[in-house]
Amino acid sequence: MNYKVWAALGVGAAAIAGAAIGHAAERVVVGRQVAVDPDAAEPFGSLHSEPLSCVTSDGTTLRVEIDAADPANSDVTVVFTHGYCLSMDTWYYQRRDLRGTARLVFWDQRGHGNSQKGPGGYGEGVFDRLGADLGAVLDQYAPTGDVVLVSHSMGGMTTMALAQQRPELFGERIRGVALLGTSAGGLGDHLVGLPAPLARVLNRLAPIAANGVAANEVLASAVTSSASDLALVLTRRYAFASAVRADVNEFTLRMLTSTPPDVVAEFLPAFAALDATDSLGPFAKVDTVVVVGAGDAMTPPAHSGQIAAGIDGAELVTISDAGHMLMLEQPDEVTAVISELVERVRAERARD
Repeated sequence: MNYKVWAALGVGAAAIAGAAIGHAAERVVVGRQVAVDPDAAEPFGSLHSEPLSCVTSDGTTLRVEIDAADPANSDVTVVFTHGYCLSMDTWYYQRRDLRGTARLVFWDQRGHGNSQKGPGGYGEGVFDRLGADLGAVLDQYAPTGDVVLVSHSMGGMTTMALAQQRPELFGERIRGVALLGTSAGGLGDHLVGLPAPLARVLNRLAPIAANGVAANEVLASAVTSSASDLALVLTRRYAFASAVRADVNEFTLRMLTSTPPDVVAEFLPAFAALDATDSLGPFAKVDTVVVVGAGDAMTPPAHSGQIAAGIDGAELVTISDAGHMLMLEQPDEVTAVISELVERVRAERARD
């Protein structure tokens, strides 16, 4: 199970590192377990609307859902793009609290949630494929009106790929962008705080481990179904930076372990090879806010700082007591950032 949790949480490999430090992490973190408050528990994964589909250029069917806006707020469409080994359910709190304030579009990236995997064979070009997928969702479900893109982790990399492929959309249809807990490159030298030389070695070995899991049905089944105490501890340790409720942690682990191992293996090598710095130019044409948790162990704050520095006029927001899954850990702060961005886009349009 160590591999699945680390690989899913990370943009790097983790089976090997997880085996080495997992029990130490358990001793450090186990004291921070927080019991579920029955009165505060949320029905995570329950917010859905009519299932729609988007068929991409390679024939892959993506799951899309739309929450309609109140008539007075239908002028802006907010498109939410989730991260690696997650799903549209990542945005539970934002979906709950922003309903009616704008037209909300959620989609599962290929191989994740309820979307098809597609033909595969992407290799290091997986982000090119994902960027084209996002473009297809926009063309079909947000063809007119102002658009705000909100993306997390791998979703931010998907958005950067779209900017590289179709820069003309930025400043025209796309008027605002929020990039949460993501990176434009350099992940091959990073693995949850390990020294860069060791991180590089582990990142090279990770795809081998991932393919081994994907090719072994017994091992893959065990990885997918496992919900051990250690898995929960590692999820809490590397997804969050504060003592989140147990149901939040368990919900995150359910998303991670529901991603098929072959998808984990297929996508994993692209992270170490990522270099999206040349794609940042188009973001200067829109209202861009880069958001990161101060305790993000997977895509460190320095990566968000580099993105913001590379985009003229971008705002950098660092949220304290938040890790990689900041939208679940500090939902009110993340939702406020998105809401303020939408209102700024509306105000800017009113001045045009």
